[in-house]
Order: sequence, then C-alpha cells, then structure tokens
Amino acid sequence: MRISRIGIANFTNFQALDIQTGNDIVVVGENKVGKSNFIRALQLVLDPGLSERDRHLGLDDFWDGLGDDKIGATIEVFVELTDFTNDERLMAHLCDCVVEPEPEMVARLTYRFQPQAGLDGDPESLADYEYVIFGGDDPDMSVNRSARRMLPLDIQGALRDAEKETLRNSGLPHAPFEGVP
Repeated sequence: MRISRIGIANFTNFQALDIQTGNDIVVVGENKVGKSNFIRALQLVLDPGLSERDRHLGLDDFWDGLGDDKIGATIEVFVELTDFTNDERLMAHLCDCVVEPEPEMVARLTYRFQPQAGLDGDPESLADYEYVIFGGDDPDMSVNRSARRMLPLDIQGALRDAEKETLRNSGLPHAPFEGVP
C-alpha cells in the first residue's frame, strides 16, 4: 500500500494543496514553510493514536488567509491510497472507501472539521464544530480507529529533534541547544 495523493484545504498555511506522490514521501524544506503542518494533516486522517482532543481543531489551525471569516469555514484533508489489492485484510477495510476501481484501485480517506450537521443557523463558535473521518466520497461512511490501525504509518521526527533527545537522554554533559534547556 502507498499514499498516491494528498489534498489539504484551509489548514494552517495551506489554502489548497493537491499533490500526487511517488513511492516514497520525503518532506524537506526551510524552517517555517509548513513541513510539520503537512505531517500533522496526515496524522489527522491516518493516525489511530491521535487523541480526540487533538483532532478537534482551534482557530489557529484555520488558514490565515480566511481572516475573520474562520467560523463557518471547513478544514479538509484527504489521502488516497493505492497498491493494496494484494492484501486481503486491507481490501476488506478499504473496499467501502474506493473512489476509482480501475485501472488501479484507489481508496480515499478524508478528515473534515466542519460546522455540526443539523445545526440551526450558522455556527457561532468552535463549540458548534465537529470532525468526521470518512471513506470514499460519502461523509456518512465513517472510518473508525480500528480500520485506521490497519494502515501502516511511520512518522520520523526531525533530525534536529532526534539529536536533542539523544543527547538529553544520554546523561552525557552537553552544551544546551538554542532555546532548549
């Protein structure tokens, strides 16, 4: 299985991102360009260990370009998966998520942070928001945590963070890193 496409809308520094991926995804870039936000977007969809609290977003998570019009806007992240047809277990979990059956089967999982369904009137605050994680094109096709556990997800922290943690946990004397006690 592999991620073949990623879409992000109205999340942090991403107004609208839609990219096709290759066999491997490596995220590299200057500081403050959105690498961590990109990874967090993937976690919103795929990471079964992410808490409910972390999936309920705040105003700071909306794209800044929305200005004062954040309440009422929707954040959406989708991930399309391919190359899973030879794994019966994944086929069973992703069969209801298929958006393209041929020539290569494509399943889509979507995270959407939106005004609550059935809300009387316009949302007034984030208390009027909910998130849904669904498969295919149907917001009612809920994808639960156990199904997401079937999807392999490995996120490796930034090298600078690994170096800091290694030194901090080694017990060896070291000069403090800038901004790190």
